[in-house]
Amino acid sequence: MSKNIVVILLIVVIIIYFSWYNTPEQKIKRNLKDLKKSVERENVEGVLDKLSSSFNYYQYRKEDAWQDCEIFFNNYEKIKIEIKEINVKVEKKKGISVFGLRVIGRYEGYHYILVGGIRELERVVFYWRKENKKWKIYNCDFPTLKYWILVRPEKFNKKKYIKV
Repeated sequence: MSKNIVVILLIVVIIIYFSWYNTPEQKIKRNLKDLKKSVERENVEGVLDKLSSSFNYYQYRKEDAWQDCEIFFNNYEKIKIEIKEINVKVEKKKGISVFGLRVIGRYEGYHYILVGGIRELERVVFYWRKENKKWKIYNCDFPTLKYWILVRPEKFNKKKYIKV
């Protein structure tokens, strides 16, 4: 009798764990963490895998991201990303993630804060859509990215960043 109760409790715990672990909110949080790892490892394909084919932010498209990732990874090394206070809301097949972001990269022997500040993190919003059973970013509210887009072709002008 006691073995049956233990087995039933174990099954219930496993079901609860997997039902919580696989919620849309948790999947988006995992995608965000995977995106962070891809940037830190300078993996262009990993970054682009999280973007929707219809990604559009101030006429900046997924195709533009490929070239810019390569430029960014060629210019900066030892990229570190700090993400805090991730809030995710999902309704049907769309989701929103809001979080604080700081990106630090090394250029010519010095570390620069590329996104965020010394004491504060930049508030970033990603808009997600479920495509082919995967959550993809189709739009965002990312002030630093907007700046990089609007100053084209003078992207990644190091003089604008804070040396740390």
